[in-house]
Amino acid sequence: MTRRKDIELAASLGAHAVGFIQVPSSSRFVPENELVHLSRLAQSLGLETIGVFQNQNVDEIKNSALKYGFSGVQLHGDEKEDVCEELKKTGLKVIKTLAVEPSSVSTSSSLPASPTTSEPSTPGPLSLTNFWNNYHMCDAILADTKMGNTSGGTGKA
Repeated sequence: MTRRKDIELAASLGAHAVGFIQVPSSSRFVPENELVHLSRLAQSLGLETIGVFQNQNVDEIKNSALKYGFSGVQLHGDEKEDVCEELKKTGLKVIKTLAVEPSSVSTSSSLPASPTTSEPSTPGPLSLTNFWNNYHMCDAILADTKMGNTSGGTGKA
């Protein structure tokens, strides 16, 4: 969320949580001077606040979560299991993203996908069960549409 009116609308529509992009290269990055006010507004409306990060240092993520009162973090980069485990120890909810090619969507439990990890990609389907087994400590896995070089949040399904 980047605007007060969107947070208010989300709350009025019964949203449970709102997210704030903390990736400086993103066009939806929320700078500190705005984030202070937006996160407080969301919390005052009873919304959980989620910081969205990509490949940031775990201490930076923890400090940001503490500073802005995030109840959780969403990780969109090459974060490994140990980062998720360390963040979980702080009491944060942790959501790990699985980037999925739009053409790979099927109804099976095995999708040809590109997980957002730094391990070399291999041809063929990636088992969602294997991804979950690797990131079992997370509270959720978010399947996000991968479009070219973007790392998600394209609005495309």
